[in-house]
Order: sequence, then structure tokens, then C-alpha cells
Amino acid sequence: MPTLQAMSGGRLGYIATGRYAPIMEAELPIVNRGGLVPYREAWAWQQAYANEVRAGEASEVVVILEHPPVYTCGRRTDPAHLLSTPEQLAVHGIEVVYVERGGDVTYHGPGQLVAYPILNLRTRNIYPISFVRRLEQTIVMALATLGVPSEPKPGKPGVWVGGDKIASLGVHVSGGVSTHGISINIDPDLEAFRAIVPCGLHDAGVTSVAHYCGLAPDLKVARDSLVDAFTHTFDASLMNAGYDMVVPFGR
Repeated sequence: MPTLQAMSGGRLGYIATGRYAPIMEAELPIVNRGGLVPYREAWAWQQAYANEVRAGEASEVVVILEHPPVYTCGRRTDPAHLLSTPEQLAVHGIEVVYVERGGDVTYHGPGQLVAYPILNLRTRNIYPISFVRRLEQTIVMALATLGVPSEPKPGKPGVWVGGDKIASLGVHVSGGVSTHGISINIDPDLEAFRAIVPCGLHDAGVTSVAHYCGLAPDLKVARDSLVDAFTHTFDASLMNAGYDMVVPFGR
């Protein structure tokens, strides 16, 4: 199967100021995958591709895509936070998938941008908690470009607009390589969140860029804002790798 080949590039070094500075700029391929990618296919791809990155046989990559409706449950999911049974949801064609990422239950679906950064945190000298903070910053920067002021909140996962959650974050790091990632509500069906207690927070609302702005942005514009944000927060030059250069989903 075709893969991104391992490429020489820079890494990030920790300096006394407490931030990670680029030793030399690294090319970080980005893939904008069109259409709706079934969650299980994307999950299997992440696991296979992360193994290649760990072995030094493939380059890091960021994949941006959308999923069909699905509920995913992280390692800390309380079963009571799924308000409908998997059987009830299956009647509506919605699957429930239990995964190894951190966090509780969340929803993915059309109109929501999902980004999976498959990065070697060891070679980048980035600690997992610092990685999470960078992902939060990436979301905040992307939303600001779209005209939505947002912020992370201590003790509450994700990124927020007032008391409403607009983006989720859940990662898994194994052997120094990250999988899973972030999701940003651009214009999803917000009613789908009524079937869960999002991320286990009973008092939290859910919003989207479309709901906040009164108009849904073009998804290409939203994708471009996310790409630009990754460029800044990871001190990298993101090149458009093209879909065919990566292990294909479902082929």
C-alpha cells in the first residue's frame, strides 16, 4: 500500500523559556480527505500508520476529514453518559465505537472537522500534556480566523464559547507516537449531542460555528483555517501531500 515515505526534517527543542522552539523547520504533510470516512476505517488506518511512524518507515502526517454519524467512547467513558443504547442508535444507522483515546463519549458527524495528527512526540521533544495544550491552541486559532472567540477551560476538556462546547479533544500516545486528535463543530447536527452527556459534563451546552455566527462557513475555508493554525502551533511548514500518498482508507 502506498505510504508517505520517511523524510528528513527538523524537530523541536525545549528551551529555558518553557516553549518549544524549532531547531529547524520541519515539513509536516497534511492530507485533506474529501467525503465521509467511516470511523472504523479511519481508526484502523491510524493504528497501522502510527506503527510505520514508530518504525521510522513513514513520515508524520496530519489528516483532516469528516465522519458519518458515530458516537465514540474513550477510556474514561461512564456508560450512563450514553443516553440511548447502541441497539437504539443502530436503528438510526449510528454506530457506537469504544476506542483507546482519553476522555469520555463524544459525537462525530457531517459538518464537523476532525483532525488526526500522527506525530512522533519523542523526536519532537514534546511531552503529552504540552501536545494537548498545543492542540487546544490550534483549535482556538482556527476558530478565531472564522470569527469565533473561544478558549480552553481548566478542568473541562475541549474548547469553549462561553458555557458551550465547540470542539473536543482526545488523544492516545503509544511508543511516543500520537493517534486520535481533535474535532471542531463547524455545522453539524447539534441534535445528535442530545443522545449523550458530551465528554461527561452534565451542565455543558454544545454549539457550532454556524450557530454562533448565524451562518455556516464554507468547509474549505474552515479547513484552510485549521491548516494555518497547525502551521503556527507546531512550527512546521505544512505541505499538501494529497490523499493518494497516504495509506488509503477502505481500499
